Amino acid sequence: EVLQEHVRRLRLHDVQELFERYPPAIRELAREQGKRVRVVVEPTTVAVDRRVLETLDEALLHLVRNSVDHGLESTDDRREVGKRDFGTVSLSARSRGARVEVIVQDDGRGVDAARVRETAIARGKVSADEAEALDEQEILQLVFEAGFSTRKTVTDISGRGVGLDVVKRQVVSLGGTVHLATRPGQGTTFTMTLPVSASLAEVLLTQAG
Repeated sequence: EVLQEHVRRLRLHDVQELFERYPPAIRELAREQGKRVRVVVEPTTVAVDRRVLETLDEALLHLVRNSVDHGLESTDDRREVGKRDFGTVSLSARSRGARVEVIVQDDGRGVDAARVRETAIARGKVSADEAEALDEQEILQLVFEAGFSTRKTVTDISGRGVGLDVVKRQVVSLGGTVHLATRPGQGTTFTMTLPVSASLAEVLLTQAG
């Protein structure tokens, strides 16, 4: 048990160290879009093993790009709806037993479920009858389908119909899940739930007969 714990600790890396890489990149993305952004990194003591951390790094890049490009409005648009000139993107993590939740949240325009439904039907992701049978949360999860984008034009940052499907594929490959929650006009939250370790697990071996 002592050896097992020692090996486990050697493999674990603080998520906080990963989070701290992102504020400069997020601000640069916002500048490229002509937007203003405040980045909030909530302190955390959550740690995961290297493989999980590497997956988080790639997934977070897609999610923060999505928040800046799709989520945050321009300064003029924010003023029109009574918001502060600058948008906010926050990163946080918390432990849930043998799993961790990593959260990317913005206070942008949110996701329009009706538009997602229309786009999914138009792109053949679901039929009109299938879409009618889905509730709003099920409709929102369609944004994780490969090639899905509600954008009519693309940018160098996102809107190419790739990104969120990559996030889902990476997270699921580790036995995790990714979930989207949104409030129209108020913002979007992506929650990734992942195992602390993709390599170590406690097991009990038994033999009978």
